[in-house]
Amino acid sequence: MEYLLTWIEGEEVDYRILSEEELQAFLEEEREKNCITAPLA
Repeated sequence: MEYLLTWIEGEEVDYRILSEEELQAFLEEEREKNCITAPLA
């Protein structure tokens, strides 16, 4: 399953689409970011 992550960086909204494995690594590395995560069907 893939996930859509969005977060605000400065005045811009950034996003990334990640697999389940990539999601875990990203969240561990980027703990200070407040991400909204949504599963993609």
